[in-house]
Amino acid sequence: MSLENKVVLVTGSASGIGAACLLEAARRGARVVVNYSRSADEAEATAELARQAGAEVLVEQADISQDAQVRKMVARVEEAWGGVDVLVNNAGYTSFVDFDDLEGLTDEVWQRTLGVNLMGTWYASRAVTASMRARGAGAIVNVSSVGAVTASGSSLAYVVSKSGVLTMTKALARTLGPEIRVNAVAAGFVQTRWWSKQGYGDEGKVDELARSVGEKTVLQQVATPEDVADAVLWLAEGARMVTGETILVDSGLHLGAPAVSGRR
Repeated sequence: MSLENKVVLVTGSASGIGAACLLEAARRGARVVVNYSRSADEAEATAELARQAGAEVLVEQADISQDAQVRKMVARVEEAWGGVDVLVNNAGYTSFVDFDDLEGLTDEVWQRTLGVNLMGTWYASRAVTASMRARGAGAIVNVSSVGAVTASGSSLAYVVSKSGVLTMTKALARTLGPEIRVNAVAAGFVQTRWWSKQGYGDEGKVDELARSVGEKTVLQQVATPEDVADAVLWLAEGARMVTGETILVDSGLHLGAPAVSGRR
């Protein structure tokens, strides 16, 4: 599926991985929908970059954990452009809670994490299905996490939610074919400004964190948002015979420590 003149909706695309996916789709000739929940200024900045790349752009505010808001957003896209050809379920939420802090993993943390990561993926996928089928084809790409495979990460609730996304990917692939392909990308540590917002310090300290994590991977480096976007766009545009699949973009982190330390 060439993305030329196709409609691409990326949830949580104001910044980070979502913005990288959206801007790459714009560069490939797609009409793009920037979705955000609270970051209006960042969303507008990303939209302007997409316009500079020559794309038509819609900017839509919606909390994807709320089904009614998702349906309204998709309805506005359908009114403007007739439907959605590619959906990237990127929006995510986490709260850092140690795995052994069972009491700290409150109902509120569970509900928000599952609401955005799992239910949001479901709501958006369901909302675009009718228009994709009416257009005769479509692609959904879900952004998950290597934590879904390794069962380690920011919280127990987070890895459970992202594991659910992988199972949903397979189930939807079986349900929505042959018209709609559904795949996932499981990202490892991705170096974005998000880490600074989580209290890890300035850009230099985030660079240090990235180097530390990278040393634990087979490829000895961590991914950028653009690395993840490359995999997402391949699944959306080029993987004609691929559905129900998950690609890990984690520098080999899920394999454990490199078999040989140093260089030969």
